[in-house]
Amino acid sequence: MASNHMNVEETVSPIVEKSRGGLRWFWLIWLAVGLMIGLIAWGLVNNTEIKPQVGSPAPDFEMPLFADYQLEGRDQIALADLRGRVVVINFWASWCVTCIYETDDLEGIWQAYRDRGVVVLGIAYLDEERKSLEFIETYGLTYPSGPDLRSKITSDKYFVSQVPETFVIGPDGTVAAVIIGEASRAQLASVIEPLLASP
Repeated sequence: MASNHMNVEETVSPIVEKSRGGLRWFWLIWLAVGLMIGLIAWGLVNNTEIKPQVGSPAPDFEMPLFADYQLEGRDQIALADLRGRVVVINFWASWCVTCIYETDDLEGIWQAYRDRGVVVLGIAYLDEERKSLEFIETYGLTYPSGPDLRSKITSDKYFVSQVPETFVIGPDGTVAAVIIGEASRAQLASVIEPLLASP
């Protein structure tokens, strides 16, 4: 009988150990999932807190401009150079379908307000230069545009998570409007006109 008792213990023990091991892995996986969800949530909250908001100073940046789409002969531009002017900064990409829908409105704003000192500035996000230039030519854009090399402006300064996204900067260098998604001519004009009218 003692011999049988030993055999039962020997048989049950590995099963119990295996069960414990399975539970350990189960809880470790859930802990990892919980940590990932927490980090993602923290990132989203943090992103919202640091994205430039209306009334906050617009982060300065420097960027090259495409050869045929320069501003007043300059092949490089810094936002600080444009202080005193209204600047419409549009983040876009050739692979972005929604970006197509706003091209006429952005070009229309450029044509309507450029003589009044307004600058429309296109910033290509995570795009190939060849494809960016094809997009610009296809949709007849003439305002200054350039690439965001290594997404330093998009990700590190303006914290854009999707394109299109547009920021209107007032002459004093503060953010006057943030438009997430497609920007319309009417939206932009409603922000630009008061900025031009203010002393």
